[in-house]
Amino acid sequence: ERQHAVEVNSRSHLTMDELIDVLQTAKDESVRDWAMFVVCFRHAFRSAEVASLRWSDIDWANGTLSVRRLKGGMFTEQPLFRTKGSPVLDEVAALKAWRGEREERPGNPYIFTTQKSATHIRRETVSRLFHYYAEKTSASRVAHGKKPVPESCWHVHILRHTRATIMANTKGIDIFDVKALLGHTQIASTFRYSHHDQRKACDEAERSIVEALA
Repeated sequence: ERQHAVEVNSRSHLTMDELIDVLQTAKDESVRDWAMFVVCFRHAFRSAEVASLRWSDIDWANGTLSVRRLKGGMFTEQPLFRTKGSPVLDEVAALKAWRGEREERPGNPYIFTTQKSATHIRRETVSRLFHYYAEKTSASRVAHGKKPVPESCWHVHILRHTRATIMANTKGIDIFDVKALLGHTQIASTFRYSHHDQRKACDEAERSIVEALA
């Protein structure tokens, strides 16, 4: 029980199972919110970055998205992601579904809009909505006999943390590729997502010596 309480208050990323459940909850209620959070996860966006996206940032013909990072990050072009076998993670399908459903707003170039706003959705609204879906998903999981979503993961920045953590801890992926995806200018900012195993690190260090002596 104590271990569960620690996890609830300290975990800094979602499991893939939790991520899919949160995105499904959003999809069941709002196509816009589903698309927004899929894009946010796929490109490891901060709330303000996803809120300010414009339709002109998407190159449908080449399947790419122009990514502008805040906090001195890089400007990059990334592919629009599709994942076979997991429709809720399909960024292209989500964006096309939202484009087909949203009301035309002449003069408003932003992707994620609201009925009240003349421009784009506010970053505070993005954060509030994610908290709502995470909490709702957590309650639903408990009702179905599954573990709740930790309260430490009820903030939208967790999507960025989750994208980076999954990638950084997947065997064979270069940490510099994680850096590029996140738009970090300093590699030190990226290393915090890599949960290194000390025993494995020592084993690898010893292996390098053995190979050097061979």
